[in-house]
Amino acid sequence: MPSGPASRAQDVPSPVAGVVGTVNAKSGLVDVLDREGGDVILRVRHMSPLLVEKGDHVEYGQALGVQGKQATGAIHVHMEVDSRYYQHYENYVGDLVSGRLSIDAARRDHGIEPRPFVDDGTIRIGESSEMVRQVQQTLNAEGFRGADNQPLQEDGVYRLSMQAAVINYQQAHGVSQTGDIDPATLQQIAPLTFPPEVNKNDDNAAPTYQNIQGAVQSQDPLHQQAEDAVRRLERGLGRDYDDNRARLAASSASLARENGLSRIDHIVLSTETRSVRQGENVFVVQGALDNPAHLMAHMKTGDAIARPVEQSLSQLQTLGETQRQQQQAQQQEQQQEPSITPYHRMV
Repeated sequence: MPSGPASRAQDVPSPVAGVVGTVNAKSGLVDVLDREGGDVILRVRHMSPLLVEKGDHVEYGQALGVQGKQATGAIHVHMEVDSRYYQHYENYVGDLVSGRLSIDAARRDHGIEPRPFVDDGTIRIGESSEMVRQVQQTLNAEGFRGADNQPLQEDGVYRLSMQAAVINYQQAHGVSQTGDIDPATLQQIAPLTFPPEVNKNDDNAAPTYQNIQGAVQSQDPLHQQAEDAVRRLERGLGRDYDDNRARLAASSASLARENGLSRIDHIVLSTETRSVRQGENVFVVQGALDNPAHLMAHMKTGDAIARPVEQSLSQLQTLGETQRQQQQAQQQEQQQEPSITPYHRMV
């Protein structure tokens, strides 16, 4: 292992996959775009030498260059990441710390498979969407102003100057003053549109869960954990537990068992991205959301709330019985294996 300045000349793996945009060897700069001709989602400075060229497609974890002191006085890099990729970057740091993403030169030309992430339903500074535009319209209508004491620009971009209005709104409505447009804040501003699938009700549909307090009995721990997780989710959104949520919980329990999860710690909904609508997917999670080792499965929210509770619980029971039979068969095989008696030699 080299010592001194040479020990800091490490490869800089990319925290995102994309297409290389601007490359400037003089300043040691590399931009990564989300697609060809698209938006800059990553900018890294002060690398030397650079290991990519404009137009290259880079994988997650692929080296962009070597940490250096190009256009600066000390060996380091500056890394700027689009806030929409907040959780991608969080996973990136976790992968570096855990050693899952190594920085050895032997694998500098290729990346690794990124870990899936769970959207936490929060819009942060720098993000843009139609929902942000709706928030801006509501804040303006209620008289909340930005840091410059002027009405907010209704363009769908969450700028730093807008955060003062968000915090003042949160304070006025008794919501935790996070400064982020989080699920609790969105529920105050747009209760009928966040998230759309879970709010959708079909008045003509026959109810399948007649008694929310437990007409459909289930002693399965996964189902009970799913109900608890959905209730926590709905409390955070300021909503009651109803038929849709009951179907969501039952479907989530079945989904978890089908994918090998042994417990459910969280149920969360997707946020709006270029390819996914807000609330379009529901995720079941085993483990802490910020733990790189958590297990996860997901399905379409609309499919989850369309399936009758009884159907999900029946599938949950069937899967459980199948798993128990498999475990019993494995135990019997292990018991039937002949034991090997050690041979002791006299000397």
